Amino acid sequence: MTKWNYLFPIALLFAGCMATTPTQTSNTSSGDAYLAWYCFGSYADMKMGSRDFDFYAYSDLNEAYVNVHGEDVPAKFGMNGLDAEYLFGPDAKRGRYDYFLIIEPDGDAKYGDFDSGSTRTRSYYNCRKAANSR
Repeated sequence: MTKWNYLFPIALLFAGCMATTPTQTSNTSSGDAYLAWYCFGSYADMKMGSRDFDFYAYSDLNEAYVNVHGEDVPAKFGMNGLDAEYLFGPDAKRGRYDYFLIIEPDGDAKYGDFDSGSTRTRSYYNCRKAANSR
């Protein structure tokens, strides 16, 4: 057997995976891919698919928000390695952030505030990506 006999099935596998990967977009964005997370106070709520989430954080290429108690609070979104970071507060669009939400790739998250110039973690959450998220 030649090396082509081994490489051809592998190439087909990769091509098949790429062809079936869906492209998800936000209903509110201009078609740019976005990232969205539901964050829960308990691991059981997250795994059971509960609709009672504590935070809903989402962002696209143009803007970001953290939904707290049904209200969208403006945020600044960024990636720090593989972690999704949301800095948010009522004055976020002017560059003033009161709170942070850092979500690791496995869904573990921490929430906190900026108290007198330092960061202070207040709570830990379990998050899962929204079904239509990238």
